[in-house]
Amino acid sequence: MSSQFIAALDALMDEGQPVTRDILLGLSAPSRAEAALFCARFASISTARRREIATLLFEQAESDFMLDFSDLFVACLDDADATVRCRAVEGLWEDERTLLIAPLVRLLHSDPSTEVRAAAAVSLGRFVYLAECDQLDARRGEMVRQALRQTANDPEEQIEVTRRAIESLAYINDDEMRRLIDRAYAHGDERMRESALFAMGRSADRFWAETVLGDLLDPS
Repeated sequence: MSSQFIAALDALMDEGQPVTRDILLGLSAPSRAEAALFCARFASISTARRREIATLLFEQAESDFMLDFSDLFVACLDDADATVRCRAVEGLWEDERTLLIAPLVRLLHSDPSTEVRAAAAVSLGRFVYLAECDQLDARRGEMVRQALRQTANDPEEQIEVTRRAIESLAYINDDEMRRLIDRAYAHGDERMRESALFAMGRSADRFWAETVLGDLLDPS
């Protein structure tokens, strides 16, 4: 393990010390052993501190593409706090490793937080895209599609989660997807109609062109 990583991790554990960008830089691109150590120690600090760290890691990774906190975000997927889990899912938005599929599907199906389930639904969308481009094996591709379809058709699920599942499925062009989008567009909740329009655009299906153009003048 590098002395820089250990020093940065020690600084994070000291809750009397502010979390600075320099400290976070020391955590970038950890080895497997370093990521395991982070996971073991991170759970022992306060919820407020964990939320702060997860949020700052996400913000730094978003603003500087050279930084790599992916393995730290993976470690945070099982955190006890929903805000930390959500930031972890969001922080993995560019990560296309297939090892993420199973934990994201698990979060989508069983996380108690609506925010986390919605974030997982969004995150799985990139794997739908990869599957449609034949860049993901058939078994994993079907696992992702099935998980999102189940969520999109679950009448007990929260709208925020359902709509994100529909958006992620929109890379698929088939009759089932058309029916799903059509149902969302006819929904009484405006949020669902917005997601239906988003899905129409993402699908690039000319079937929806007239509908999308017509809604350009909508007051919303």
